[in-house]
Amino acid sequence: MNTLVKEDTSDGGKGGSNYKDSIRKHGIPDSETDSIMGDYEIKRIAYLSLGFESKAVILTFVKQENRQFLLIHKFSIGLESQKGHDSGIRIQHKIKANS
Repeated sequence: MNTLVKEDTSDGGKGGSNYKDSIRKHGIPDSETDSIMGDYEIKRIAYLSLGFESKAVILTFVKQENRQFLLIHKFSIGLESQKGHDSGIRIQHKIKANS
């Protein structure tokens, strides 16, 4: 999951990992939620591995003007290289939904 790239919210969302590419690379998530937050269409997916050493990765994508969903936030817990990692990226007003 470290290969996922967050979009550059200061540059209109360019460069973020695409939702469809992420699913193709990492497989079908354990959960997926679609929501609308103000003017933004949000897609949040989670990969979970429960057990003695539980792991979770939560990815948040926002719909762009070109109708693609690009990664804006990733959170993971229990992964060796990213223990408790929160990217800290939040939705910026430059991203438009409903296009």
